[in-house]
Amino acid sequence: MTEQIGIKIENGSIVVNDAMCEETVTIKTCNNINLYVNDNEVPYGVNYPITSLDKIKYTSYTEQPSKSMKLIVSEDKLEARLIITYKNGLTYKLQDSPICKNISLAAEKVEIECREKYSIIDIKNYLNEQGVVYGIHINKILMCLNGTDENGIIVASGVKCIDDIPKRLKMIVDTKEKKLNNEDSEFVDYRNMIQMPNVESGQTIAVVEDRVEGNDGCDVFGNKLKKKTIKDPQNLIGSGCRIEGRNVIAVQPGRPMFKANRLIIQSVINVDAVNIETGNINFAGDVNVRGRVYEGSEIRCCALDVSGAVDRSKIISNGNIVIHSVVLNSVILAAEYNIERSEYLKVLKEVENDVNNIISETQILIEKTEGQKSIGTIVQFLTEQRYKCLTKRCISIITYNIKNGITDSEGLEFIRTKVLNMGTVNIKDIDEIKRFHNVIKDIIEDISREKELKVDCTVGYAQGSNIKATGNITITGSGCYQTNIYAGGNITFENEAAICRGGILQSRDGNIKLSQVGSEASIKTVIECCNEKAVIEAKEAFANTTFIIGNRRLILKDNCRNIRLFIDHDEDTIKYELLKR
Repeated sequence: MTEQIGIKIENGSIVVNDAMCEETVTIKTCNNINLYVNDNEVPYGVNYPITSLDKIKYTSYTEQPSKSMKLIVSEDKLEARLIITYKNGLTYKLQDSPICKNISLAAEKVEIECREKYSIIDIKNYLNEQGVVYGIHINKILMCLNGTDENGIIVASGVKCIDDIPKRLKMIVDTKEKKLNNEDSEFVDYRNMIQMPNVESGQTIAVVEDRVEGNDGCDVFGNKLKKKTIKDPQNLIGSGCRIEGRNVIAVQPGRPMFKANRLIIQSVINVDAVNIETGNINFAGDVNVRGRVYEGSEIRCCALDVSGAVDRSKIISNGNIVIHSVVLNSVILAAEYNIERSEYLKVLKEVENDVNNIISETQILIEKTEGQKSIGTIVQFLTEQRYKCLTKRCISIITYNIKNGITDSEGLEFIRTKVLNMGTVNIKDIDEIKRFHNVIKDIIEDISREKELKVDCTVGYAQGSNIKATGNITITGSGCYQTNIYAGGNITFENEAAICRGGILQSRDGNIKLSQVGSEASIKTVIECCNEKAVIEAKEAFANTTFIIGNRRLILKDNCRNIRLFIDHDEDTIKYELLKR
């Protein structure tokens, strides 16, 4: 049998059989295979002639297996997450082919398994190199040995510090105001009427909870996380209640509330009317007026509820105001009214600034005098010559604290012994002044952290008046005429037939919802929302009514119905659209 002439691929090898004849045989390479004949690379796609005497070899494109480790530490450094990735390699092998005179090579992909895995020692060494030395979980490391998903596995956890929880009160009764009206009820006697919580004498209103000590923590890098040490308050309760064992008992009827972080019982008074017979009312608690407030009267109180009209009067309240009838030519101010607290905060900031300057100047004078003058002498010189108001301001701090039942504290002790009565000469170390400075800063921070009290006001109708509230203002009746209304929140006219004619309506942070606004007679009416994201809605708006949102202004040229006004930021102007009714 005659031996067949040609080229074949057998077990990945190239075999040439030309029987030394003159007949030509050729070979053509393929992708991922580099073919060499007599050490010369064969061009891709060319039928290259060869003989059995030629030196033929080839190489394959190859990717070696790889492995990698990546450590992700959380922002608070309390969690270290390890991602391990193993990637198999690949190469190409020639496919077997029967003998033929002109052969075209074909290659098949062969995967190379990644057999070299990380060990526990490898991972622990890597963590150590990255600085992770605390809270390492060996069992989690074992789970990583064969690789992880893209989220990784938590291999080290720190311990979060837990701040101290000071002795505190757990309230049994509610201290928040409630609305009487039931939205599911068909009939409501008083729209948006606010009910203040009240307790009876002898009633248990709170329980004293013990102090809980916190713990220091540690991050995964071994750094200690210090807890915040919080002292127990000197007084948990104020006037109107007492502590029996662990219980807080009301000793008078009234309203439970917190003042200067102390629980007090604020009593409520009820009057039939406010007139020349009752005189003006200046009361720290809540006031309920069953009738009307007559001309020339003045009321200062916490929350106020008036069933009748208010005529040519002045009302200042720290709590919500509800006037069910009309307000005529009056001033209504529903806002937090605490001049003493504001003045106290102002004095604290002045003292903090003075003490900070004294610290800086004392350090400079110590260097200039080369230690020949004592710190006490230097501080005394500064307080007498440059900071003469410091003593007066410190006396104001003591007066305010005593008035609020606080007679002993670190700050007060420093003032008594180191500031008043030539006490500055007793200062031995600059660190004493720095500690006092930090105490004042902490008090300022605590007072500044208290949020503005949002106080609402609700009236039936208003004419010729000025009404202001830090919260929402609601008009429940027929509207307002020539009245200025300023609200921190929303201004809402609930009655669809309500008319707003004349005056200025301004909302600081909220929206304004109107029924009819302006007039055919072009009475000047201004509707303003200070917030650029606010929206103004009106069922009917007359021409020449001025609308302001942010710092943009629009005066209506024509009468409009069912409009919604807002800022078009693309065109930087106020636009309005028709509402679907």
